[in-house]
Parts: sequence; C-alpha cells; structure tokens
Amino acid sequence: TKFLHFWEIPLVLSLLLTGVTVFFLVKGSIELKDDRLSARIAPPFLVLFMSFILSTFTVENLNCALDTSDPIPYTVTVQDKHRSAGKMTRCFLTVTVEGQELDLDVPLSDYREAEVGDPVVVEVYEGAFGKAYCILRELP
Repeated sequence: TKFLHFWEIPLVLSLLLTGVTVFFLVKGSIELKDDRLSARIAPPFLVLFMSFILSTFTVENLNCALDTSDPIPYTVTVQDKHRSAGKMTRCFLTVTVEGQELDLDVPLSDYREAEVGDPVVVEVYEGAFGKAYCILRELP
C-alpha cells in the first residue's frame, strides 16, 4: 500500500485543465489593448496556479469519495500528538502504519481523548485512483 508520492494523476489532470484554461486566457489577452508584457502573462500564470491547486484537491477528494474498497484495519500505537498553529488549529496523531509514519488529522475531541502510547484502530483504504488513505476508526 502506498501513502506517499501520489502526484501522477493530479499532475496530468491539472495540466490538461490548465492547458485549456491558459489557451483561452492567452487568446483573450492577445486582444487586450495593454501593451505591457506583464499584463498579458500574469493572468494566465495566476489561473495556471489556481487551477493546479483546485484540481489537486478535487482529485484527492474524488479518490476518497469514489472509493469502493474494503478497509484493512490496523491496530497501531499513538507515537505523538501535536497541533498546528494559525487561525485554524488542526490536531494530529502520529502513528506508524506498514512502516510509514503518518500524521492523522483528527477532531479536537479525539485529540484530547488520545494519549501517547494508546492503541488505536486505523483503517486503510485503497482509494479509487490507487492512492491509499487512512481513517482513524477507534480510540481506546
């Protein structure tokens, strides 16, 4: 089961989407009256970047939403727990599944309940596009 280095499908779909978008933006920017090169180049690159980000999140979500595989349960131990800083705090439990250390994004209630060293049940799914993903299923 692979958890990391899943970039091929988002890359291909992003390139297709952004290629079509950039084509139409460049075609439209040629018709602009502004002679500055930056006025013609900046919009397509901004759209290229935003399209890549949007399509990557879309493919990642579709990978989970369209998945019909049966979960494989693993009982693992919580190795660490930490929170991200910023406007929106996210909570993570660090576990090792199949030799790979993973930070599972968990709700605050699960974060508060779990302690380092506790056994937890993690379910691994194959993913519709072949990218495996994990879900925290049970706390002690």
